[in-house]
Amino acid sequence: MTTKTYSCNDFEVLWQPGVCTHSTKCWKGLRAVFDPSRKPWIILENGERETIKNQVMACPSGALQWVENPSPASTLESDKPIHIESSKE
Repeated sequence: MTTKTYSCNDFEVLWQPGVCTHSTKCWKGLRAVFDPSRKPWIILENGERETIKNQVMACPSGALQWVENPSPASTLESDKPIHIESSKE
């Protein structure tokens, strides 16, 4: 499954287009950050960290995920844990 990663300082937002149900909840709630009419459609620098996190967590399909303090690719292969949050249970 394809996952697209959008990074900003100490967090990332992951988007899985194959999971997305296109509910429009993300971009109707935070158009400055999520705008499907532009490329890239997610620009994290256009919003505040907690506002973006709350919007990601409200994603009904779980296609958007929040990653706190992402590790560089080289550390992902180590035994250091990363923290990923999703609204989907």
